[in-house]
Amino acid sequence: MTMRINSFTRALRVGAVVVLLGALSFQSASAEKDKRVRQRSSINLQALVFGIMEVNRVFCGINVLGEVCVDPTNSPVIGGGFWPKGTPNQYVFNSGMQLAGIIPSDAGFEWAGDTTGVFFMDARGDQGAGDPISLVFNSLDPGDAANWPVGAVVRDTAIYNPILIGRNTLAQQDLWVRIWDGNPTIAGGRDHPMGILVEERGLGWNFPSGNEDIVYFVYTFYNITSSDRAVYNGLYPDIQDSIWNIATSYVSGVEDRFNVDIPSGGYSLTNMYAAFYMDPDVGDAGTNYSTAILPFAMAIAYKSDFVESSWSYPAEINGLPFHPAPGFIGVKYLKSPIRPGSDPPEEIGLSMFSNTLNSSTGFPDPVGVVQMWRYISGEVSPAAGDNNCTFPNPKERGLCFLFDQQSDTRFFQSPGPFVLAPGEAASIVVAYIHAAPVSAPLVASGELGDDLKPLWPYPGDSIGAG
Repeated sequence: MTMRINSFTRALRVGAVVVLLGALSFQSASAEKDKRVRQRSSINLQALVFGIMEVNRVFCGINVLGEVCVDPTNSPVIGGGFWPKGTPNQYVFNSGMQLAGIIPSDAGFEWAGDTTGVFFMDARGDQGAGDPISLVFNSLDPGDAANWPVGAVVRDTAIYNPILIGRNTLAQQDLWVRIWDGNPTIAGGRDHPMGILVEERGLGWNFPSGNEDIVYFVYTFYNITSSDRAVYNGLYPDIQDSIWNIATSYVSGVEDRFNVDIPSGGYSLTNMYAAFYMDPDVGDAGTNYSTAILPFAMAIAYKSDFVESSWSYPAEINGLPFHPAPGFIGVKYLKSPIRPGSDPPEEIGLSMFSNTLNSSTGFPDPVGVVQMWRYISGEVSPAAGDNNCTFPNPKERGLCFLFDQQSDTRFFQSPGPFVLAPGEAASIVVAYIHAAPVSAPLVASGELGDDLKPLWPYPGDSIGAG
């Protein structure tokens, strides 16, 4: 396992979370949070700060900073995604969202024209700006189930089957948490906060067959830059007040901190991109590859030689026709924001895939939200200090940098551009899919234990033509 440079900064952040949870005074979350803390006052605080998806064969920890499949003890070297659970078979070090957009030039205050964003997941470890609005609620915990937040009720008909609307939970296990980027004291690699609230729901099932190796995450993000209650009238009625209360906390906090006067109507976020970012560590982190399967809107990562002698290979997963070897972690986009102006509404889909590297060469992890926006939008600029993409015209190809050397690989998948107006919400949905390698081609090739490099991704029409 490769030691991360972020060991000190992550330790500081988890300490800050504990302090913040004791000091949060946001009116929007206080009623739900106080009731829950009183009921569970004898429980270790860490159980409130972290949650674990573990209802099926996947172990995936989440926290109140917006990090997914992260180690619940905040280890700087141990990851938070294992499959199957109870084994040493680590597939993910960390993952989560990166959001960025541009404040319009006519926004009417000092931030007009700024490129802004937030690292809810930051592979560097020193730029994360996620901050808790709620604790982590776990449907398998009786105390949580009895005090399920109003905000966590199933209500979005664009995502969920109508027969599920109004239920508290969906799956055999639900995790739910609210996070924002609105703490004005957290720099996060930017000049000022973006103005985003995120609701994150994790889902896990043991049925139908195959679903026991998948966990799902729904991310709904809100533009909370307006202090005008009427701006939030387009949201579901039972959450309008709570979102508006969070928004007023955001506006007053950043106005005081940055000495700005945000218009009461807020500001739009234009040319916005919502990247899902993963740092997979399949076994030895320094000998991984990741690439994309474009027709499936999926990214995958794997161990370069398909060998990990210390791992466990249970027969129900790695028996024939599969092989007792490290498998694949895949992240598939299931839903993306709506394309602006589309009628009928059309999802944008996956518009950009790229590797980044834990290094100073190749295509290093982004520094600051301005470079992050260039990365996830495909507007990469060597003149601004970016390294070149592997492919020319990355926006047309939907691919930027792909690396065919063993590395501590990372990747992102982003849809965009879209516009998020004040009071509006958008969602992305992803599935983490785990799969064992098929034995016959792996053995027949004679390359088991060798360096099995990925090929460049091809679009669906090219695959079909071949």
